[in-house]
Amino acid sequence: MATSYSTLPVEGADVPTIAEHLLHCKLNLTINRLLYANWPNEAVQRRQCNKAVDGGFNDPNTENLKVVDDATGELVGYLGLTRKYPPNAEKPSDGADKESDVPEIFVPHVYKAVVKTVGEVLEETNKTDHFDVTYILVKPSYRRRGIGSQLMREAFARAEDAGIPLNAMSEPAAYEFFASQGLKDTKHADIDLSQWAPSYSGFGLFRFRGLVWSK
Repeated sequence: MATSYSTLPVEGADVPTIAEHLLHCKLNLTINRLLYANWPNEAVQRRQCNKAVDGGFNDPNTENLKVVDDATGELVGYLGLTRKYPPNAEKPSDGADKESDVPEIFVPHVYKAVVKTVGEVLEETNKTDHFDVTYILVKPSYRRRGIGSQLMREAFARAEDAGIPLNAMSEPAAYEFFASQGLKDTKHADIDLSQWAPSYSGFGLFRFRGLVWSK
């Protein structure tokens, strides 16, 4: 008998489980090996992941959905979908201040490069009213079962109902998934990780890609 999965709203009790799934992804992200001070600094990363997921759960502009294995009740997928509005034209930009204010858990020059690069990719899309795929996660042992696609259908439906685009910022490992869902490239920017890594250690270009879907 085929396993079935249900999509449900996230509850407060789900936050630690989702944060653990997010931590697993972050520990496998190449750039984070250079971004975080005292790598892997797992306790700090766990706190960061809990803070990020809890912040999304309490954000009125973010809809949080989970996928549950109906047979076991286990949470196996998560989508954080955030409504983003154009910035107030009268409000002065504080981007430079944010770039210079480096949390002590990060390596400063890497952090500043990431902030700058991500800002370049999002420069145009952030000017429009849109939905943003803030997070989409599937437990590794449940991947390639259509769970990510199930969550993306929810995101597409919200964007279509609102008549606005759906945007995503993709790290390299997630790009093929987003492309397979029909999202199109908007802009990309690269960071050369080799400049901060030991010679011949396998580090090279890391690409951030912006993608968009619209009906």
